Amino acid sequence: MANRGGKIQRIKERIYEILEDEAKTMRYADLGHKVISSFGNDPGIKRSTVWTTLAGIVNDPAYSKKIIKVDRGLFRAADTDETTEEMARTEGQQIDNTVQSQQPQKVSEDDFYESFARWLVEETEDCTKAIPLGGNIFKEKWGTPDVLGIKKPTVGDIVQFQIEVTSAEIKLDPNNLITAFGQACAYRLFSNKTYLVIPKNSPEEDEFRIESLCQIYGLGLVLFDSNNPNDPGFEIRTRPQRFDPDMYYVNHYLGQKLVKDKLFK
Repeated sequence: MANRGGKIQRIKERIYEILEDEAKTMRYADLGHKVISSFGNDPGIKRSTVWTTLAGIVNDPAYSKKIIKVDRGLFRAADTDETTEEMARTEGQQIDNTVQSQQPQKVSEDDFYESFARWLVEETEDCTKAIPLGGNIFKEKWGTPDVLGIKKPTVGDIVQFQIEVTSAEIKLDPNNLITAFGQACAYRLFSNKTYLVIPKNSPEEDEFRIESLCQIYGLGLVLFDSNNPNDPGFEIRTRPQRFDPDMYYVNHYLGQKLVKDKLFK
């Protein structure tokens, strides 16, 4: 038993060392794999022991003030100074800003509308036709989706289903994720499926919470490379649930001339 206790202590010390060296938040899985890798082929350290020790380390009085569980599945060392901590939380955003400042032309959200519209048609097949909108085309405080699409049955479909509407909110600024989430929720008034599309370099804590909210409210969550309009690499994190929208609002919004002409002609 004493030997086992010594092995567990070695694992705890290694967890803390890695978090200190990284000086940023780390996911449970990434941290665990790094700890296991650091021990190499040491036969005395079992993978299962590493995972069990990691899961309970914040409850150990000797480490409860040294290691902080920032959020579900996220850990960091507690003794970083305020500047380092802030850098750790916004590391992805800072890198994003640096890259964008070096580009000859500033990237904007509407640079991604067309590619996401194609992605909805070609990759997810949620739509048979999708168009970029954005701006304030609907001219209402409930906002306008950045991308709007429909799925219609084809002649070859055995079951001729009703037209389905899909909308998307694309957000380039990782500081405005909760605002984007609220806008995406509003689109459920007239959409069967709704996507929220956010940068891959969003702060991990915010990304985790947005992902949980999307699961609760049935939104699809997609991550993308906000530095590369030519190849955004859209990646589904959460698939959208299908809802029955309010048909009054479906006809109200899709009946507007610009939308009707682009989607139904």
